[in-house]
Amino acid sequence: MRLSAVAIAAAALLAGCGSGQSLPAQAPPALSKAPAEQIQVANGPIIIGPGPTPLAVKLAAPDMIRMPFHRQPRAGLLFDLDTGRVLWRRNPTRLLPIASLTKMMTALIVAANARPAELVHVTKEARNAPGSRVGLLPKRKPVRVESLLYGLLLPSGNDAAHALADKVAGGSRSFVGLMNAQAQKMGLSCTHYTSPDGYIDAGNHSCAVDLAALARAVLDNPRLARIVGSL
Repeated sequence: MRLSAVAIAAAALLAGCGSGQSLPAQAPPALSKAPAEQIQVANGPIIIGPGPTPLAVKLAAPDMIRMPFHRQPRAGLLFDLDTGRVLWRRNPTRLLPIASLTKMMTALIVAANARPAELVHVTKEARNAPGSRVGLLPKRKPVRVESLLYGLLLPSGNDAAHALADKVAGGSRSFVGLMNAQAQKMGLSCTHYTSPDGYIDAGNHSCAVDLAALARAVLDNPRLARIVGSL
């Protein structure tokens, strides 16, 4: 049995991020079985889907373990990475702001649509993205997609998020449309995105059960699993 370290991190971050306000709880996500499809954006067709039915987590069974906390998180989830069975939960469908956990979806869409060696021209707007950044991104020299994915997932670079959004969809606004389409395709009914980086939480939210499914999808992708496993 492997326990998802990403799920544990999600529980901790959900406990502390945002303004402290939460939204009404949602029903657990319904799973999509539709095949992959394409969305047309300025840079050409973008792949979304399919819904990762085998990667959803299973809320039906009772918790197997107890998790004592000195201070209870507002929401969280611990699950078996191999089977998706939930071992412990607290408010698993409670809507909360997700900050940089947003970047899990950003990474999934980039990995599906850009090869590692493809080059990205980093715009001034991407270099000046507020919040956490990779930093030192060149003004004129292109950067490999894979290097930016490392910068996205390890130091949580907002500049990398916007540069990759530009590469894949021609801009952050179009990329956010892809993120929400992919969330719908995956049956993530708690989840809504307003940016590729999560720096501003207004309208950018999810719940622990959706984040667990996203974590399984990231770790099921060998390319992304290699990046997050390099810490």
